[in-house]
Amino acid sequence: MNIFEEEIKEQSGALQRFLNNMPSLRKTLLRVASFHPIRIAFFGMGSSLYATIPAVYLLRSAGISADYYDASEALWYIPQKWFDNIDMCIFVSQSGETIEIRKLLDKIRDSKVLKVGITANTKSYVANNCDEVIDIFAGKERALGSTKTHMNSVVASLVLAMFLTNLEDQVKYLMKLPSIVNDSILKASSTVEDLFKKIDVNKFNGSVITSTGFLLGEVYQSALTLNEISRVSALAISTGMLKHGPMEIFSERRGITCFVPSSSVRTLLIKFCQSIVSHAGFIWIMSNGALDIELSPHLFKVETNFDLPEYLQGLIFLPYIQILAYRIRKMKNLEDDEFYFIKKVTMEE
Repeated sequence: MNIFEEEIKEQSGALQRFLNNMPSLRKTLLRVASFHPIRIAFFGMGSSLYATIPAVYLLRSAGISADYYDASEALWYIPQKWFDNIDMCIFVSQSGETIEIRKLLDKIRDSKVLKVGITANTKSYVANNCDEVIDIFAGKERALGSTKTHMNSVVASLVLAMFLTNLEDQVKYLMKLPSIVNDSILKASSTVEDLFKKIDVNKFNGSVITSTGFLLGEVYQSALTLNEISRVSALAISTGMLKHGPMEIFSERRGITCFVPSSSVRTLLIKFCQSIVSHAGFIWIMSNGALDIELSPHLFKVETNFDLPEYLQGLIFLPYIQILAYRIRKMKNLEDDEFYFIKKVTMEE
């Protein structure tokens, strides 16, 4: 079994480990929440950055000014005085040693902003240079391509957002996640095998992944997973932005994967999929809730029915993309360690 496949299957266990350690995190979370920040900035790179997006949207919905930033861009293009207007900076790094995060922490060392680290390594540079640290309890990730650490970073960021917005009662939804993610992984394996019988795998190269709002984090993470694991080029873009120019690529019958949550945007996303079905090479809709949509030789669907808030629903769909990326990698006969340009931790800017 490929190491990446093993780690996909370990995600539900890693989530359960984080949830089991919630009592030990509670004091830290309450201490951070006691600062009552109204201006919050998240920083990360790649998978760690995408993990913050649901939390940012949750904070905004509660009236807190929150945003997420590419740490490398912030390092060069956000001046030090900007941080004087921020109450809290949250640095997300699985290893705690990401070079851009390290340099950014050095840059604001003398700032009064509260620095919070979210990491799997509590002995790391990030942990040692932040005021407060949240351990994601993901364990060691052995393969390239983030699985357990991404999911646990999403949940850790959301837990922090819940405490900051007096939504601690919504932790109950998190308790369902390990079994839900495990169900998704099991269903994804058979679904992807069946999909390959209907779609030429090469059509995923140059395809589009889209959704909106809370699910954008998993849209970007899905594209990254396909890029990194299977060397498939995928465009990650919000559905709204897709309509403002990039739609032209469907003149070449590109494929598209759309995540459809059970939420207020559901009808909008389904309408979009129906409008593009005659132009796309394929449409793969992943929906939480039954889809009243006519299937065709080019339209495929995955239906789930989980009682989760919108900000958690992206984690239902991610295992399907992970399994897809793994299967494509396997078809290409790529070895576990066959990576030319990337390493687990980027140590040079």
